[in-house]
Amino acid sequence: MYLRRLGALDVSIIETLVIFVGIPAGVIALIVGLVFGGSARRARRYRPGRPFDFTPVWFLSAPEQQVAAAAVASDRHAVSGANRLALSKAEVSATAGNPPQDVTGGASDRW
Repeated sequence: MYLRRLGALDVSIIETLVIFVGIPAGVIALIVGLVFGGSARRARRYRPGRPFDFTPVWFLSAPEQQVAAAAVASDRHAVSGANRLALSKAEVSATAGNPPQDVTGGASDRW
């Protein structure tokens, strides 16, 4: 009973609630504040169906094994000092029963 004489086991219900409820609630509130506080600034977003102009690049997982393919490819882009194959825009050819697709594609709606 040495600890009881030092007051270590003398904790009220209020102190217990603060320790076991208040501190975890404070930590959770801090984490929620940090997570949602950074999203206050909004960047422009891509909406489906609207034009999305970019130059797609296909990053290969093993470019050293793709040397033969890179030598054949006419379009090469230098990324991080290494030549990588580029995924260029697909050539659209209209065949019977398969009309060419529009560049925007997809289903969308404007609100």
